[in-house]
Amino acid sequence: MTGQPPMLEDRIENALQPGAAVTAADLAALIEEIETEIAKADQAWTVDLPSSSLDPGSPGRARIDATLAANRLRIFLLPKLRARYEQVHEQEQTARRSSAASALAATLMPPYDSRRLSGDWWMDSERRAAARRAEQQRLADYYARTKKEQEDREKCRGT
Repeated sequence: MTGQPPMLEDRIENALQPGAAVTAADLAALIEEIETEIAKADQAWTVDLPSSSLDPGSPGRARIDATLAANRLRIFLLPKLRARYEQVHEQEQTARRSSAASALAATLMPPYDSRRLSGDWWMDSERRAAARRAEQQRLADYYARTKKEQEDREKCRGT
């Protein structure tokens, strides 16, 4: 394998593969690179060349080849790449939204209580029931004492 980076069209073809692991940022950078290449090819037509020879290797032929490559990029590959960008971007947004929803749901869920799902849940219920009975007894004693004091005051007034 050579140490040279893959050609632009090879990278485009790899990015357009359905199972390719590519991010929306990678696709955006590739689209920007394509648009730069197209602009360079379009700008090449503004440079005057001394000869309009179509021989291979001549400046005129190189300009025509660059224009043909730019048109191929502009007409065939750029729309496909933009569609792929939209698809990947939407997938990333959906994943981001679902992870945010999961995080929100985790904060709204009650904390896990191991006693509720074990055999010790009844012990906790018994403790709470005993505390309720003690509170009821305290209130009953208070009302009984208050009623007795009220009856005693009424007896004192009545005599």
